[in-house]
Amino acid sequence: MPASSHPPAAARRSFTREGGAQRREGLIAATLDAIAAAGTAGALVRRIAERIGVTPGLIRHCFNTKNDLITAASGRLMDDKTGASAAALAQGGASAADRLASFVVAAVSAPVVDPRSLTLWAGSIQMGLQDSETRAVHARTYMGFRDELQSLVYAAQCATGRACDSATLRRHASRATR
Repeated sequence: MPASSHPPAAARRSFTREGGAQRREGLIAATLDAIAAAGTAGALVRRIAERIGVTPGLIRHCFNTKNDLITAASGRLMDDKTGASAAALAQGGASAADRLASFVVAAVSAPVVDPRSLTLWAGSIQMGLQDSETRAVHARTYMGFRDELQSLVYAAQCATGRACDSATLRRHASRATR
């Protein structure tokens, strides 16, 4: 092949092969960025691919459907929200009441609750209304958050000498997450 048929070196994109997990994470992050910028309607495969400089075919290689990508992004969003709240436990005091307070404050503060996060959460809820897989992700992540909250309420309530039965604690945790 003649040398003139190749693009000049300056015009070529540099190429880095990423592992499958890293590639998926980048696609999920780009999907969340696309939803934050333009809502769920703006989360088009072509736009997501353009955001991170890949082809739409790569997205289809990593995720069977666009819905699978959206569901994975929704799961990541909700897991990150719960993780950010749980990370506050390390910052809380030694007492059970302090740990519970730290978790609750983190659950209603940035970065868990900020304009971008709320936009993503609302978009994810909208998708859940239309899709059973996304709805299942919400159920799983809600249960994880509620279970964490329930264990903190349990510890705080037991520390005060109050009754610690599971039905009462589940009711308190469920009421707090509505």
